[in-house]
Amino acid sequence: MLIHTRTQPAEATTVTVTRQHAPELSRLVSEARHGSIKAFDDIYRSLAGQVASYLRWHRATDPDGLTNDVFAQVHRNLPRFEGDEHGFRSWVFTIAHHRMIDDRRRANRQPQLQDELAVDEHIELGFGALDGPRRVAAL
Repeated sequence: MLIHTRTQPAEATTVTVTRQHAPELSRLVSEARHGSIKAFDDIYRSLAGQVASYLRWHRATDPDGLTNDVFAQVHRNLPRFEGDEHGFRSWVFTIAHHRMIDDRRRANRQPQLQDELAVDEHIELGFGALDGPRRVAAL
């Protein structure tokens, strides 16, 4: 992203923001749909950081792993995608959002261990007073 500032006498500062895109995304999508590995790699490099940031901002448990999952799904479904650059970005972030929701559901299904002793703690409590040979015989 480039920011140009220009101050003119008796006027407010003018700020112009332009986004620099690596090779045009719509061209890369077209090439990737036709099997170009380099084009898909360029798509990944241009969007993966943004997708990972989105997932981090939403506190995904493993944003980097989910980012890889997102792009694996993008790769699988790319031949069926139809649209322009804006549509492609929206599609990628929709996939990221769905993966994030799946991640939250999976995390909520995991049993929460609170105030429970781990296996090692049970062993220490039960066998702590026994020396090595008596501990083995008790097992």
